[in-house]
Amino acid sequence: AQLTIYMTTSGAVLMPECLSFSVAWRWLRRRTRNRLAGALVLYMLASLAVNCDLFLSRCCCVWPGSSIQRTRLHSFNAACNAKNGGSHTRLRASPPNTPSAEAWRDFRAKLVASGLKLTTDERPNDTVERGNDSDNASTKAIRRSVAPKNEELLLEQNKELWSEYINGAWAHPGIVEAGTLLCRLPIEGQLMYLMRQGSAGETTWGQKLREQLVKELPDAEAGRSKDELFETWSRNTNYCYRMAETMVHKELGSIAQTATDGRVDLSKLSTAQRELIMMYSQASTEYWQAVCLVLSTKPGSSTDAREAIMINRPCARRIDAKFANLLLNGAEGAVNFDEETIEACERAFGLEAAVYMGGPDKQASGGLLVHGFEDLPGAEEIAPGTRIYTGGVRAAIDGVLNGKFKPLDFRWFVGRHTDLSTRNGGWSAVACARPICLKQCLGLPKPLWHEVMQLCGGENAALSRLEFVEQFQEDPDTDPDTRRIVEQTQQEE
Repeated sequence: AQLTIYMTTSGAVLMPECLSFSVAWRWLRRRTRNRLAGALVLYMLASLAVNCDLFLSRCCCVWPGSSIQRTRLHSFNAACNAKNGGSHTRLRASPPNTPSAEAWRDFRAKLVASGLKLTTDERPNDTVERGNDSDNASTKAIRRSVAPKNEELLLEQNKELWSEYINGAWAHPGIVEAGTLLCRLPIEGQLMYLMRQGSAGETTWGQKLREQLVKELPDAEAGRSKDELFETWSRNTNYCYRMAETMVHKELGSIAQTATDGRVDLSKLSTAQRELIMMYSQASTEYWQAVCLVLSTKPGSSTDAREAIMINRPCARRIDAKFANLLLNGAEGAVNFDEETIEACERAFGLEAAVYMGGPDKQASGGLLVHGFEDLPGAEEIAPGTRIYTGGVRAAIDGVLNGKFKPLDFRWFVGRHTDLSTRNGGWSAVACARPICLKQCLGLPKPLWHEVMQLCGGENAALSRLEFVEQFQEDPDTDPDTRRIVEQTQQEE
């Protein structure tokens, strides 16, 4: 029988070869939990015959709308043996020469460029038209714009990056790897994650929320156990968010009642109460709606970032001579750049610059320059295929001075994060298009955190809408777009 093996993010699926690719694509999209499951597809042809072994050493990568490109990726031994009217099939895979990260990112980019609909697609009546320049060819694109005013600001700052954004901006939940973003979740979202982990949760508060939800479950229905009911109810984001919110506010109120002269003595609190205060402090103050770009990960880990920078905490719009020296040479006495370069940096970025607080660690080690220019001398890509670069300071300064670049084509960062992880549910890893990582976060009409979370769709978008309600429902200056999101969320609840 002729079979097609589809490798998706949800696993491998065998299908008859007689089905066309378009039919198979729709079949996969209907049967996978992730709406982007079809985005990473290996289209492999296998011939399986009864009572014989067939060695398969070639497969095909299919890009929608393009010709088939052959590549040697995996080697399979397939054996079909008929026994007593039945059959037994074995697929044995030799160690794969898997595609590189750059190949996967290029694959994903080609899928997007060819018109693959993502979770960020809009309905047909949400068609938007952008510009009349040659970059857009005066065409209409059906896409979802989650932050139109942010796009207008990006157009003023960087036309090339804007064009790349509106023609291919995407985001979806992923794993921790260089080039992805980490979005800090509100404490309610973190507790929901811990609740769903059950005994695997790392705090007592996830278990407390779980017990609260179990108490509110209805009696077991015919054919549905308590566990099945819990699985269903625990996926109701709005309901669980409000339940977590109530639990947190109630407990914090109890802690506040122990205060003496406006101060709470932590030594008199239980371990669980101190734990809640720490979680609340990180989620609601220290890292509130933080978005971090992962520069590198810990070896072999898909949950822990070795180094990351916070990209939505601007701290300076100009660079004087003293600040230039701090960015270029740090505060530890190192001399990486001479006085001439420091003076040139002041001239290039003295009137306009974008400097961000990257994190609490390594603040004395000098600044980090981030940009999207591949051919900048001295620049290094943070990971193959990301097209996000660091370094090339002297070339960047010279380019701004001679008019080749604009100051806002670059972003400076002071400090790093060295201990971020998704294991305890506090951070959500998001894979996204590079314009989202590279664009400036200076006076954004819609905060970057909301923009990224809404691009992701699913529960991330739901959490964003719920946070919108908390932040803007009582604000008389809320703009119409934000007001619409608030009202939509209140109707859904």
